[in-house]
Amino acid sequence: MAHGRLIILSKKGKGGSKDIENCLPSCLLCNRLRWHRKGKDLRDLIFFGLIARDEIKKKTVLGRKIVELKNKRIVQNKKRRRRIE
Repeated sequence: MAHGRLIILSKKGKGGSKDIENCLPSCLLCNRLRWHRKGKDLRDLIFFGLIARDEIKKKTVLGRKIVELKNKRIVQNKKRRRRIE
């Protein structure tokens, strides 16, 4: 991956390996978004993300609420980053 990263799901220190079954391709932004999540927590995050994406595509009440929450989170993150700089 020229501009991407590999996410290692279970770290070597926790018994994981660099085998393909333990890795996911990731862009830089997604790699940063995962922060400290590992193994099952990262798998759950991706799985719930797939569910959220489907709800958003179907324009369900839940999907609209997820978009609203995402937009609020983006605003909060921007405010927090301004205070740090």
